[in-house]
Amino acid sequence: SFTEREITALIATITRFVLLQILADQEADGHGTVLTNRVIEQMIRFYGDQLGAVAARYIEQSIIAFLDHQEQMRSHLKQLNNMNPLTMMQQAFEQAQNDMNQPFGFEPRRRRNRKADSGSEDET
Repeated sequence: SFTEREITALIATITRFVLLQILADQEADGHGTVLTNRVIEQMIRFYGDQLGAVAARYIEQSIIAFLDHQEQMRSHLKQLNNMNPLTMMQQAFEQAQNDMNQPFGFEPRRRRNRKADSGSEDET
């Protein structure tokens, strides 16, 4: 029978192996190299070094920051893609009309609710 600690360690080892295999498979399928040989060599040199834990945390945080920036960029690009030039022109025209009317004190006409005004006629 295994202890909880041994099971946790075994799961971590299997997970790590599977993730490394996925990286290798992706590269073999021609998806490009994310971890170059130089990067892998430098990472191997951190093993046994006093700064190994610091380097691991730094690399992890750098990747997280990169992913956050990537998501922000995708969001901005999606917003730009969703912009319809005709809609933008219509909005600009409407804003210009509103800006022109404001100095003269004109406001867009609004319908008044008959029930709220207790029997007065609608204004159009």
